[in-house]
Amino acid sequence: MTCCGSVTVTNSNCSVVLQLTSTRVVDVIAEGPIGPTGAVGSTGATGAPGAAGPPKSLTIALPVTGDEFTLFNTQVTTTITSVVGVVRGTSSPSVTLEFRYGPDRTATGTLATVSTAITNTTTGQLLTVQNMPIPVDQFFWVKITAVSGTVAEVNVSVKV
Repeated sequence: MTCCGSVTVTNSNCSVVLQLTSTRVVDVIAEGPIGPTGAVGSTGATGAPGAAGPPKSLTIALPVTGDEFTLFNTQVTTTITSVVGVVRGTSSPSVTLEFRYGPDRTATGTLATVSTAITNTTTGQLLTVQNMPIPVDQFFWVKITAVSGTVAEVNVSVKV
């Protein structure tokens, strides 16, 4: 018997196409079942950290011993890199303050700076930072522990 043409045999797992010329098979094209999907590739590199934002600054006019002011609440783990304070007034103005943080604003909190008397009236003075980093979801505040001389205002700038 002589025949010409092609025959396709298909089932759910594969397909075979036979191309017939005369009485001989010229070509067999076979496709096997589809293999399993490969593993998910790795993700891209993590981006560079964002630039630090501007310092958070607080000016307190006519400060009084015992005053406390909340500056912010941390949304991520935060490290204070520097705190600078300057005082304005007469008769040797001085304001002693400390920065604290904690999840409960009514509690004592953790000391974030060494308690320091700010006496610089011109270029500001650097406070000593400690107990870093600050965990997520913590309040950060300043507490005035002493005032002497005639103080018009004290300013503190916190850089994160």
